[in-house]
Amino acid sequence: MVRNAASKSTTTGSHMLWSLPWPDTNSSGSAAGSPPSTTLSGVPSAAPTRIVVTVTAAVSQSGRPRPHRSFTILPRTAVARRPPNRQRDPRTMTDALDTYHKDHWVEIEPDRFDRYDKMFRLDPRFAAKLLAPVGVQEGETVLDFGCGPGYVAVELARVVGPAGRVHAVDVNADFVTRAVQVAADAGVAGQISHHHVLDEVLPLPDASVDRIYCKNVLEYVPDLAHTMSELVRVLKPGGTMVASDSDFGFVVVEPLSPEEVAELFGAAAPAFREPNVGRKLRNAYRHAGLTDVKVEITVAPDPKGNLRGVLENMLGYGTRFGRMTEARADELRARLDAAIAAGEFLMALPQWWVRGTKPTD
Repeated sequence: MVRNAASKSTTTGSHMLWSLPWPDTNSSGSAAGSPPSTTLSGVPSAAPTRIVVTVTAAVSQSGRPRPHRSFTILPRTAVARRPPNRQRDPRTMTDALDTYHKDHWVEIEPDRFDRYDKMFRLDPRFAAKLLAPVGVQEGETVLDFGCGPGYVAVELARVVGPAGRVHAVDVNADFVTRAVQVAADAGVAGQISHHHVLDEVLPLPDASVDRIYCKNVLEYVPDLAHTMSELVRVLKPGGTMVASDSDFGFVVVEPLSPEEVAELFGAAAPAFREPNVGRKLRNAYRHAGLTDVKVEITVAPDPKGNLRGVLENMLGYGTRFGRMTEARADELRARLDAAIAAGEFLMALPQWWVRGTKPTD
């Protein structure tokens, strides 16, 4: 339940909900009128007049209360991303190589945001095949860790159905806003809770989810061991965690030579906390206490240039870090685009699928 009185709070179950004032204006600047009903999915039926903030009072397995962790559930009608001409505070953007792997996801410039939004779209016709290794069942509670613009969360919600719940988590506020919109457009908003989290601590109680899926996110986390510990904390005994991630030591790009592929991904390396995380996940799972760990490597060769955006990101990182000249980046771009036009392009980006189970004792 949520009270719509400004700065009032109410408690329901293990959650405390605040209803905070939202500007009472509509798109024309006039009064927005009566507030709509608001749900835990944060998707009101009309223009929002409140933001709902939920704080989970989680209790650790030892019985000691955990610190309250806040997260926002964003309104459906919020903008999909910040406008291109928004002036970013330079203190929120940094080119410091030691933290760039996280910083560049916390703040995403508009052109890269648009590129990701297109790249991460999931064709519903192939969603079942893609998500089959995750093993999600109807009625389960699932964590989509690093949800991005929310396309995977939507497909997970369709699998768990009305009796299930998907928690979609990301460090980027614009992604979370977009994910809320994507869920609403797909008609599954009531089955997804969207969380914006920056402090490396999940706003979920211990042993609260049946499945965890991490899609191409563990290569960026600041501390893989800490992240694994936190993920295992929220996983129920007997629950499973599945991650699919890359390992840039196994990438093939025609028409580039192996040395040029290494040059390109090496120039972009500071954008990733661990560029070769794929090969490291098995031991990361084991060290976090997961058992029955299995690894499968899959690859779907791309002869049409669908992964060209990935390469563009690498070129952009390389020049931004000063590890590749603009002239060299333009030379590689021209060769890649010429190969696509001639039908001679081929890229293979193997995905490491790693699955583990939390022990029941």
